[in-house]
Amino acid sequence: MSATPSAAPSVPASAIPSQRTSPAPRHPEHIPQFPPGTDIDHLDPPFLHTKEQYQKLWDSVDTLLLDCDGVIYHGPIVVPGVKTVLQLARKQGKQIIFVTNNGTKSRRMYKKTFDKLGIEAHESEIFGSGYASAVYLSKVLKFPQDKCVYLLGEKGLEEELDSVGIKHKGGTDPADNVVLTSPPDFSSFEKDPSVGAVLCSMDFGISSGSLSSPLVFALQGKKEPTVVGKPNKPMMDAIIAEHHFDKSRALMVGDNQLTDIAFGNNSGIRTLLVLGGVTHEDQVWGPKASDIKPTYVMNSLGDFATLAE
Repeated sequence: MSATPSAAPSVPASAIPSQRTSPAPRHPEHIPQFPPGTDIDHLDPPFLHTKEQYQKLWDSVDTLLLDCDGVIYHGPIVVPGVKTVLQLARKQGKQIIFVTNNGTKSRRMYKKTFDKLGIEAHESEIFGSGYASAVYLSKVLKFPQDKCVYLLGEKGLEEELDSVGIKHKGGTDPADNVVLTSPPDFSSFEKDPSVGAVLCSMDFGISSGSLSSPLVFALQGKKEPTVVGKPNKPMMDAIIAEHHFDKSRALMVGDNQLTDIAFGNNSGIRTLLVLGGVTHEDQVWGPKASDIKPTYVMNSLGDFATLAE
């Protein structure tokens, strides 16, 4: 357990959620299942399943914001057709941004994952919640240069804070940590005036709606935490601060209604739900459908590969 200093009241803190509480992902070559008699041409939200529908949507998009696990790959397996789709997007000059809620990895670490899978990705295109937090502090909040961040997190988040020039304490530094053998008396902790925010990217085992990076908050001034991760708007604020794009020409693609689709909806960006991941058809249409509605639904991001033929 880390000793926890105080944070100055002028800057709110950050936390990054991961709410993948839906059923486990299925095989990447999932085939949609609809009840007999379903008119798939008149579903709400619309289910895109023809080349003409794919082309119309594709031509309306300049920026693709892509969730990773469940959209680009399933564990060690790349979703069929996705490599072709990404190559097509690059050839046509579309902007690609990989958006993930994992706050424990740096962009450098994520690039290793893409490299291992044979997927072209550049660090500048990868926007994890750790880097989003660093950008949010530096570019959105204009974090004071004379302050530092107290970090409850791993090496990946330290790398991202370093990349934007934000000083930090805690984290993996043994000098800033202490092992407690009994419940601590927090009232005895001294306030550190150099700390302007507390940032966390750790999973403490919260079960319901589990946060892989649960609550971090300023300890002075009773500030509410700022959550920098899907589906919350601060993450989009950070992305736009780094990658300037026309929101009306952007598309958020994800497999999770609670995080990916809500993220795009909350940010005023069109959303595409793919069914190959954690979301089942009955969560989109029918009596069990979620209140979180995407703009469009497709079986897979890889279906756009037909446009390269």
